[in-house]
Amino acid sequence: MSNGVELLPAMVAISGAFMYVLTSGIEPKYFFGTHWDKKIPLLPVFVLPYIFLLPYGIGTLLALIGTPYLDPFLLSMGIAGWMAGAIWYLVPAAMSRPKIVKNDVLSGLIAAIYRLDAKANTFPSSHVFSAMICSYFLSLAHPEFIVIFTTTGVLIVLSTLFVRQHHLADVAGGAAWAITAISVAHTLWA
Repeated sequence: MSNGVELLPAMVAISGAFMYVLTSGIEPKYFFGTHWDKKIPLLPVFVLPYIFLLPYGIGTLLALIGTPYLDPFLLSMGIAGWMAGAIWYLVPAAMSRPKIVKNDVLSGLIAAIYRLDAKANTFPSSHVFSAMICSYFLSLAHPEFIVIFTTTGVLIVLSTLFVRQHHLADVAGGAAWAITAISVAHTLWA
């Protein structure tokens, strides 16, 4: 392990992030919704943790600079992105989203997300695996804040359901991707 950014983990992370962009135009063929998913309400307040993922990811990157966790974090993010990209290509899944009827700021943010975000690439959830990977490595680097990092990760994961961006299966897939990517990164970067 090193305390600086190694080229390989950085390249794997950047290329893994592009997997979403490269596969987002594929027409979805699968929907993994169940009757349980239909019971999950649309809760506009959860758009806040949903959109917080981007600053959380950037903050994680900055907080890990100078720690031995930066390279395994980058490697984990890249591995998760590449693994997800393969599934997004081979098994393009989508989410049927509800019609936004309220005219408040939070509902407007959800409507904007629906317009901007592709309907495909729902399984596994990149929001879920990214939030879990960020929370995991932040907790290793700064264990005194583990409750804050865990709570943030859980809120982001829940937001994917309550903003109606993902099914329960997508969340389970995202969690499996996070655990797998972290394990592989630790094995490769030991």
